Amino acid sequence: MQLQLQGAQKIQAEDPNQAIKMLVEVTQASKRSDWSELLQESAMLLAKLYIAEEQYRRAANAAEDAVEAGRALKNDELTLVSLQLLQDIYEADGRSRRYDEVNEEYTRLKTALDLENRNEQYSKLEDTYVETTAEMQEIMKDLSEAEIARRLLENTTLNLRNEKLETELELAEEARKVMALNAKNKAQRTRIVQISLVTIFIVLFAAAWIWVVRNKRKQDAQQAFLKQQLLQKDKMATLGEMTAGVAHEIKNPLNFVNNFSEGSIDLVEDLQESLEPHLAKMPAEEKEDVAFLLEELRQNAQDIHKQGKRADSIINGMMNHARGESSESSLQDVNTLLLDSWELAYAGTGVKYPELKVELELLLTKDLPDIRIIPQDMNRAFLNILNNSLEAFSERNIENPKISLNTSESNGQVLICIRDNAGGVPLSIQKKVFNPFFTTKPTGKGNTGLGLSIAHDIVEKGHDGSIELKSDAEQTTEILIRLPLMTR
Repeated sequence: MQLQLQGAQKIQAEDPNQAIKMLVEVTQASKRSDWSELLQESAMLLAKLYIAEEQYRRAANAAEDAVEAGRALKNDELTLVSLQLLQDIYEADGRSRRYDEVNEEYTRLKTALDLENRNEQYSKLEDTYVETTAEMQEIMKDLSEAEIARRLLENTTLNLRNEKLETELELAEEARKVMALNAKNKAQRTRIVQISLVTIFIVLFAAAWIWVVRNKRKQDAQQAFLKQQLLQKDKMATLGEMTAGVAHEIKNPLNFVNNFSEGSIDLVEDLQESLEPHLAKMPAEEKEDVAFLLEELRQNAQDIHKQGKRADSIINGMMNHARGESSESSLQDVNTLLLDSWELAYAGTGVKYPELKVELELLLTKDLPDIRIIPQDMNRAFLNILNNSLEAFSERNIENPKISLNTSESNGQVLICIRDNAGGVPLSIQKKVFNPFFTTKPTGKGNTGLGLSIAHDIVEKGHDGSIELKSDAEQTTEILIRLPLMTR
């Protein structure tokens, strides 16, 4: 075992891991065989190697073995050195309680050793004194041996007492300093723990306060949005009631005008047929006057009927624009609602323009979360936008007409894009397309200019979203709708 210990000492710098293995074997064998001296030496070396590897737990165990071995050998100096090493390990590992215990034992043993060393010194001094006294007795033969011995004894006793008292005072002062230092370190550690606890409490309190403030702001924003929706619904309902009353009063005389203008056209036709026999007998000049008057009468009746239908279309558009009969909001699949609106718009256009064939491109994001909207209102907005595109295809005779429907999710919003290749919108009027009654179609084409205005109010006022038009003025037009991602 001694040879193995020496081998470990030689290779500890080059191969510490191998040295540790050899020392562990020596330590265990020493424990089994009660070789305290070998155990103390190998355990000390093993503890230092563990410290170098920052394995403080194992280093502490090895140092404790060295302490026990020193006690078994009754060698206070080896025990004191082992305690000093164990104290340094606990300090490096941050184990304050064990550090205090070891430090107390270390202080007590060191004090005892110091006293023992002092006593040994005193013994040596006494021996020296005796030898000196014998020599002095030979020199001082003339003096009485008893008197000299008495005086020397008194002086020696007094000196020894003084030196012993001074030593005790020095040891007491050192012990007091050590205890004061320990108390100071303990107070500092307690202070650090208190500051850490206060800091943690402040951080937790600040985090809780921030969460409460953010939650309150979120609730206030939701309440403000709901209040705006209620006000918008109340406004639309009031406007709808007023518009419905006005439209009802206008519709009756307007229907009278439309019906009688249509009847007047038929009467002109009947009158012309009745006058045919008489026109043949009339002079040529009178015959031309009668034919001119009949044609003027027919044209006037047709113009009255045409403008009456135009006024009827405007009134209907106003009623749709101001209608307040919206259902409650609910969670809806935007993709499904957009496809349903497309099928409805395309079917309606197919009846009006049976020759129109439009290619549909779908770029819909799968697994798009359901959002809270009013389905009837949003369907009306989609229909108005799609009908605009389909009307543009028919009016401009676009070759290979195409509509793209695109949905996606970004930054807490659902994006809906409706794009067509119907020729685009000039830059000068792009900012006006959402104004009520704005239209680029000539009078009599059946458009009231309220379709995009209705869609604008539904998206921005009814759903707290946004709608914008993008166009290159030559090829494509894109309507981009952004709706908040409200899933509850």
